[in-house]
Amino acid sequence: MKKIMKGFAALATALCLTLSTSIVSLAGEWKKDNDYMEIWWYQRDDGSYPSDCWETIDGKTYHFDILGYLERDMATQDGYVVDENGVWVESIPQMTKEEVYDYNDQKGLVGYYKQVKINTFIRCYTTGFYYDQAEFEEDVHAYFPDNVSEAERIIGMIRIKYTFVSLLETYLRMYQRDDGTYAEDC
Repeated sequence: MKKIMKGFAALATALCLTLSTSIVSLAGEWKKDNDYMEIWWYQRDDGSYPSDCWETIDGKTYHFDILGYLERDMATQDGYVVDENGVWVESIPQMTKEEVYDYNDQKGLVGYYKQVKINTFIRCYTTGFYYDQAEFEEDVHAYFPDNVSEAERIIGMIRIKYTFVSLLETYLRMYQRDDGTYAEDC
């Protein structure tokens, strides 16, 4: 009987270790964008990431911008305040658009975040993030919904200074051999 109990205990221990390991590997993960100082995003356990939305992670509510980056120490476009860690400050009531702009302007964030967004658009434009230029334009307009002329100015500036690379071009480059033929995707 002792042998059976020892065998059962060993099996139960192995099962618990296996399950706990798989649970840990399924958890989402915070990622730091090394290209831009302290900019963070969150990758869900299925590989996707939140974008232009609020998301509760480990009991805390965060807001992610249209590109999927965590918004921190600012008022979000929908009028709520997030602290320096990006956590929603529930005690501060929702602000109007004018109050949001003033709040962020007082913190010196309006120009800073705008430049970070422009840098991100440039990187996406030149590295094959978009299928086509229409998708790029849609993204820029979505970030500046109330200022069409500003969106058009940024689109024009990026087009003049940088070369567009489509997602298809990036994909083809990944599989192109030295002799110009393409390897099969397996």
